[in-house]
Amino acid sequence: MDINQILNQPFTFTRRSQLIPSDLRPVWKAALVLIIFGLLGKSKKCSLKKLHIANWITKSDDHVEDFLYWANDTRGVRPDIRMEPALDRAVELMVGDKLLTKLKGKLEITELGLDVFEKLRNSSVFEIEKNRLLVVRKFMTETNVELVFKVV
Repeated sequence: MDINQILNQPFTFTRRSQLIPSDLRPVWKAALVLIIFGLLGKSKKCSLKKLHIANWITKSDDHVEDFLYWANDTRGVRPDIRMEPALDRAVELMVGDKLLTKLKGKLEITELGLDVFEKLRNSSVFEIEKNRLLVVRKFMTETNVELVFKVV
């Protein structure tokens, strides 16, 4: 049985004029996750919430400013963090590819993941994202991560 029999009509591909944005591509997102782990992870571990905050921060300088403003007064207006399904899909692919492991609600980077991170860190890719993460690094504690998502 072939695809044409299943669909009851010819099967064709049509080139579309609009490309998929790079940050929605799984390989791009996986590389960003490794950079987040390498720069913000503690003892090679990171929570999924921290990954989502860091992913959101890397998208614009305004996000960095919003997060830093809140981090300096955590009683103030919390940043409007957007959870991105593409990040969750990339993490699942990375677990399958043995770049990450899941342990007791935390994600941990493997030796293979660390090797790839070192290559990414030493290359000239993701420079803007790396710089944004370094700016917020000292405020990206698990306590602050929990506070951002705490329902009041």
